[in-house]
Amino acid sequence: MTITRSALLLLGAVLTSATTWAQDSAVAKRPTLHLVAMVERGQYGIAFEPMRTYAAPGDTVRFVQKGALPHNVLFRSGPPAAAVDSLESPMLLEAGATWDVVLDSRFVPGKYHFVCVPHETLGMAGLLYVEPAAAAP
Repeated sequence: MTITRSALLLLGAVLTSATTWAQDSAVAKRPTLHLVAMVERGQYGIAFEPMRTYAAPGDTVRFVQKGALPHNVLFRSGPPAAAVDSLESPMLLEAGATWDVVLDSRFVPGKYHFVCVPHETLGMAGLLYVEPAAAAP
């Protein structure tokens, strides 16, 4: 059996495409770090920025203290199957302090509402949307 040069080139192109696709799929599954700043802007501009965060299972959400006032994070609600009610950070007192939340098995897909307890009455609240895990190829 003789394999022509064209057949070898075609086989090489197919294998290269398959390798590139597999590498792209692996990159897409890599966990992502999402930053949420705790900020103070003006007299009553106390907020989480961004106010809405979209993430996937396995990702990490890092809350970063950017202001002078003490802030924390308390998860007030989530989907019924979630196990995060009353998940609370310590008080972040200094600029640059952080609190990381890994979206592990406690975080099922759905919408989560979180607040800063000392500033909740001033509207310091945010939403975390955990999206379903991507289907394996």
